[in-house]
Amino acid sequence: MKKSFLTRFFFALTVSCDLNLDGVIDSNDKKKDYNFAVYTSLLSFSCGNAMPCICGDNGIKIIGQKSGGGSCVVRYGCTADGFPYQYSDCSRISHSDWSDVEGGAAVSEGGEITAGENMYDDDVLIDVINKLFTE
Repeated sequence: MKKSFLTRFFFALTVSCDLNLDGVIDSNDKKKDYNFAVYTSLLSFSCGNAMPCICGDNGIKIIGQKSGGGSCVVRYGCTADGFPYQYSDCSRISHSDWSDVEGGAAVSEGGEITAGENMYDDDVLIDVINKLFTE
């Protein structure tokens, strides 16, 4: 939820998309029959934590390790003489139930891959994906 600087009212934004590309936004666009997952690690933090949190809230499977957390939005600025910089803004992201994403996105049950070499082993990754989508 965000607060408008102009009106001081709180608001939330909901977006609907034509996911099946039939030219109509309707209940058929909410079907989630895609078999894909998001691969995360402890290195998925700050803005990189947003995608797995949003995907997890929408029923997409998370595999790998719990993401590194962080919830601040990164903004860009520029000094008067043209020097660019980035900074963490006071705006924050949250889960769909408004709870904090600071702790990271949890891995889907059965999607855990232990740290180390297993994170980069294609055979381990394929096994986890096959188990998640054949249950």
